[in-house]
Amino acid sequence: MKYTLKYLVCNPIKSLPIMVHHQILIIIGIVIITIFNSSNNFVQGKKKSKQKKTLPTYYNVKSGVKELRATHFPGKGAKYIWLIQFYKQNCRKCYAMKSAFSRAAQQVKKHGEAKNKIRFGSFDCTGSHNSGNKKICADHGAIDGLAFPQIVIIKNGKPYTYEMDGITAQNLIRFAYKHANIPYKFKGPSSSTTKNTPSSSSSSSSDMNDKKSSSTTSSRKKCGKKEGVYHDSTNVINLCHKFFPKKGKHKYNWIVNFYSEHDGNSKWFKENFYKRLYAEDTFLKYKSSTKLGAINCVSNKHNRNLCKRYNINKFPTLMGFKINSNPIIFNEKNINWNTLSQFVASVSKVDKKPKSKL
Repeated sequence: MKYTLKYLVCNPIKSLPIMVHHQILIIIGIVIITIFNSSNNFVQGKKKSKQKKTLPTYYNVKSGVKELRATHFPGKGAKYIWLIQFYKQNCRKCYAMKSAFSRAAQQVKKHGEAKNKIRFGSFDCTGSHNSGNKKICADHGAIDGLAFPQIVIIKNGKPYTYEMDGITAQNLIRFAYKHANIPYKFKGPSSSTTKNTPSSSSSSSSDMNDKKSSSTTSSRKKCGKKEGVYHDSTNVINLCHKFFPKKGKHKYNWIVNFYSEHDGNSKWFKENFYKRLYAEDTFLKYKSSTKLGAINCVSNKHNRNLCKRYNINKFPTLMGFKINSNPIIFNEKNINWNTLSQFVASVSKVDKKPKSKL
């Protein structure tokens, strides 16, 4: 090769044009690489911008309830009548209502005329999460200081506040049908009258004297393996009309949760408190003398009759059954670990009889 390294070093002046030529080629190469990388990044950025942003949803996709937002909210030209739940992320009652709201949405889907007129939606009024939703929440009465959830039906852009007694799936459907001018027809469960059978409920009261493992076995034999929603790992015994504590016929104190498997409040209480109660320090010091039980008040007519005898009119209802004493009802409005620990202590502690001075 003519222009060796020795030649370039020994003849710097003559080799200057050659060195400049090499530098120009290097600079051109760097510019080409930079342009290629920047164009590639631009194309990738454009693809990302085209992708739809997935927003967190309060309801499952299969529930039939659509998550609404400020940019997608029914107005005057809306094709459907919208029944909307305005909620907050940390609202216990909002969470408890989800079950009834989603069941109502699924039932409306099955009705030919209703599914072409009515839609169910949810709207987040949590300020820290969706600041753009604040105005819409305020316009529909869902503001801080008022009770949540707020249920509103929007027809031709005009809101109508929920006016039914109690939030149930059937009341929600009845309210929606009223504004959609659809006749409401609901066939409830058969109203066959049955006599109370206290003898059947007390036939196995002697079984309540067994220890935890034998109590669970007896419960399964009397009530059936599929009775109740509590797993064995929770140490909550699934009770029924055939296996239930009765005054004077059980040697343990019992705390019993009266619940409905379809009720949102019951599900909330189970997940957040009751299935974890056995492992808490609150209960551990009393576990040798106190048992945890639960009864599904809607699983069959016998359980319904038993719950009626104890005047259960809301779910969940917590009651304590002390040995040779009348039942104690948990009347606290706020359910938390402090109120629960006080209730467990009141049921589990032995009442000391005052000593006679004589």
